[in-house]
Amino acid sequence: MLRKQTWCHFLASLALASSASAQIEVDWWNAYDLPESYDGDSVTYAVVVKSNGGVIAAARTSFLESARFVRYGPSGAVIGSVLAPVPHIFSKGLLAPADKAYFAGVPRFPGPGFRLVKLSSGGAILWDRAIPAATSLGQPVEALLDANGGVALIGVDQAAGGRTLVRGFTPAGVATYSYDVQLGPASEALGEAVLDGNGDIILVGSADTRATIAAFDTSSGQIEWQVFDSGALGLGAKYVALARGANGEIAVAGASTLAGSSDVRVSTLDASGAVLWSVALDAGANTAETVTDIEYSSDGALWVSGHTFASGQTTSFFLRFPRGSSVPARFIWGAPQTKQLFAAGPGQMWALAEIAAPFSAPEVGAFQVDFNGSISVPFGALVDLGGSEKLLVCAARGPGQTFVVGGRSGETPGGLGFFDPISMVAKFDFSDAPREYCQAQVNSAGCVPVLSCSGRASVSSTQPFTIRFSDVISAAAGLYFYGATGASSTPFLGGLKCVASPVSRSPLIIAGSSGPAPCQGELAIDWNAFARGQLGGAPAPELSVPGTAIYLQCWSRDGASAFGTNLSSALQYVVLP
Repeated sequence: MLRKQTWCHFLASLALASSASAQIEVDWWNAYDLPESYDGDSVTYAVVVKSNGGVIAAARTSFLESARFVRYGPSGAVIGSVLAPVPHIFSKGLLAPADKAYFAGVPRFPGPGFRLVKLSSGGAILWDRAIPAATSLGQPVEALLDANGGVALIGVDQAAGGRTLVRGFTPAGVATYSYDVQLGPASEALGEAVLDGNGDIILVGSADTRATIAAFDTSSGQIEWQVFDSGALGLGAKYVALARGANGEIAVAGASTLAGSSDVRVSTLDASGAVLWSVALDAGANTAETVTDIEYSSDGALWVSGHTFASGQTTSFFLRFPRGSSVPARFIWGAPQTKQLFAAGPGQMWALAEIAAPFSAPEVGAFQVDFNGSISVPFGALVDLGGSEKLLVCAARGPGQTFVVGGRSGETPGGLGFFDPISMVAKFDFSDAPREYCQAQVNSAGCVPVLSCSGRASVSSTQPFTIRFSDVISAAAGLYFYGATGASSTPFLGGLKCVASPVSRSPLIIAGSSGPAPCQGELAIDWNAFARGQLGGAPAPELSVPGTAIYLQCWSRDGASAFGTNLSSALQYVVLP
């Protein structure tokens, strides 16, 4: 199913959400002009968020050529900076133990290779290492904390047809391993890299005209397994994004080459590299489609974001693949350009995007993406609504439900403008967004109930806030019990009671059919409607008090279990105006 949200409709919904919702807020934003720059022209290329919410950002100016590591305090104030040893584009940041930080970069012009720098929690340079290679502007570089507590740098040396370099260092900067990995006969390109549960490095990218994914063992220097993908028509493919599921499943996304264009290519593999399914599909445009990210949500669904460009307009798309399925829901999202996805509340996604209304400056925003039978983007927040030009380049997750983004801005928060934009950092706060906690009970069929929600809990909204628990026994009776005094984790009926007493309850619900056997049941409720008294029962008054934290859990009958019941995980949310 393909759905489309027009740009005008999106702006209208955003304006409504900005005045009514605190579920996504801009905590702060700031901009920094490097001392070496000439009237701006600088960019934040990577950010690392410390445990106290402070930020270390890698910024660079093109004139005069220089790079700095800039420190922002938890409230966004610039508290210092240090000149980088080389004017590289440090596009990868990595939080190390004790709030230290690693940054990996490449030179702007074809040059001497990669650089890896380690900073103290106070922003001082502890060490830096040069990794010789033939590199080019915009070339990806990855840095990972490896299984031994050290750091690995991964990048492609473009000399001699290309080879992937894997270099390891201890926390003190001592070299531990150095491998030149041949992923294909020629023209290797790196998309992304992660560490798997066994300590292997999972690499995705391309080799010659084929997409490839490989698991590399840093202890032996050997490729454990590798899969090539020539695309749906055998004309070529490339992978650019990678995600790992909770069960060790791996998902990759990129492009499958067609005659004069390309389609989105998505594949999933098990932990040993066996392909589970692979599909090429049109995400909504007849031209080339660009994938920007792939991520699993907490309910096991796989999400893909990207954008197309046609008739002078950039249009974002989202794809959502249900667990185990290669058939997605599709959604075309007006004019924004989605850059990055993060798993959000139960079954939800947060999308970080650049948006630009006709005849206005680009803006940077964060948005909630829901699925309730179809994909929607109900609301979000912008860094500086109506302000000067903002561009999104990088993002990192912070403590709690926070995100920090980096890029560039045409002015400072005080309105001081620049001829060319300067480096920018902003923090989004999702603290009032729903979150899942506590451990669900395995039912008699061997299934664990899966929590998801969509919308927002609001006393003024006429839209639903839908809560559902799937993978329950088909046709089982159930209800939700809830309270406002806090969370709990008390043994109860063979599971855990996750809501502190006293508790209230919803009316009884009969599970509808959803999903594969043997756990086809789903207990769903529009919680906003229940809170307003439209579904019967006796909703507690605190459900209609903005700012109140509510804790709820689902109980359902399971006649074949030892106690005859089943308890879900729990949901915490904040009542919004």
